[in-house]
Amino acid sequence: LNRLSNLNRATTRDPRIALLDRINEGGDASAAEYLRPLLSDVDPAVAKLAATIISAKSGAKVDAKTTEYAIIPVPSATTIAALQGATATVVMKGLGTINLELYADDAPLTVAKFAELADKGSFNGLTFHRIVSNFVIQGGSPGADEYDGITRDFMRDEVGIRSHLRGTLGVSTRGHDTGDGQIFINLVDNFRLDHQYTVFARVTSGMDIVDRVQEGDVMESVKIIRKK
Repeated sequence: LNRLSNLNRATTRDPRIALLDRINEGGDASAAEYLRPLLSDVDPAVAKLAATIISAKSGAKVDAKTTEYAIIPVPSATTIAALQGATATVVMKGLGTINLELYADDAPLTVAKFAELADKGSFNGLTFHRIVSNFVIQGGSPGADEYDGITRDFMRDEVGIRSHLRGTLGVSTRGHDTGDGQIFINLVDNFRLDHQYTVFARVTSGMDIVDRVQEGDVMESVKIIRKK
């Protein structure tokens, strides 16, 4: 719990909530004392649960100090404008290159975050860890799991008129506005995902490579190509 909390990332919510639940089940008052730093946690959900546990174990009510997220600055207009008409390449180790068109008009904040992560090399060396036939392939987790992303803060959904057609890319979430940098590629037309998950790009070439991706296949690099 301390290791994950020290990362200062709201997107570690799920494993930390699970750990707090276990402490609540088996811990005593002395264990609850270790939770006091979490009252000021970056994630209000974690801070609230820590306060609840401390209050129950100690017999003295305490309140979370963090009650809402700090405002996350949005990308500048210049940053978003520079992504108009941008494309991306995903080089899969031993398989080839997947080329993408980015939907900067439809999902500007998502495209800007994807580009920021790609520019930093955050995807390089990560895998597609989830392969579901006739559904999606999903990747971008440092822990190769569903609960570990590469962003500090949750991403806001940008659901619009784009459909989750075969070859489109979406942002993986576990509830609205909980994107953590993990992405997925639709293997078929998944209309049931429409208006639930952000669509921010589509495959323009290399879909044959997408179809060959297996669990554990590595993204060697993700690069953004800006028109300007």
